[in-house]
Amino acid sequence: MRRVARASPRVSAVKDDGVPSPPDAPATGSPDASVAGTDASVDAPPTSTASCSANGTVVAIAANHGHVLVVSKADVAAGTQKMYSIQGGSQHDHTVTVTAAQFAMLAANTSVSTVSSATGHTHSITVSCAMA
Repeated sequence: MRRVARASPRVSAVKDDGVPSPPDAPATGSPDASVAGTDASVDAPPTSTASCSANGTVVAIAANHGHVLVVSKADVAAGTQKMYSIQGGSQHDHTVTVTAAQFAMLAANTSVSTVSSATGHTHSITVSCAMA
């Protein structure tokens, strides 16, 4: 009698922005690919790497109500401290400063966190490198 291993249920991850990510795509190949001792090939999904220099950034603003922050590839390449206005579609403005040290972290593909200026409240902000 042949035993076939059962796949575990797939779980979706939730990004910082609260949007669920789709589960991993199922493996392809022959139906016997999950049976021990078979020589079935499985196509590996293409890999992509987060890179601020190549792909720009993705920004998550906590408790957001219309604010927008765009940290461009050019800003990361310049690496110089910069203050941003994040008013966007909100009724009020906040400023956010990204330091030279934080730009160096982004250039090294490391996420950075900061807090906006206070206008009755603040927002926690995370800037991460975008995927290709």
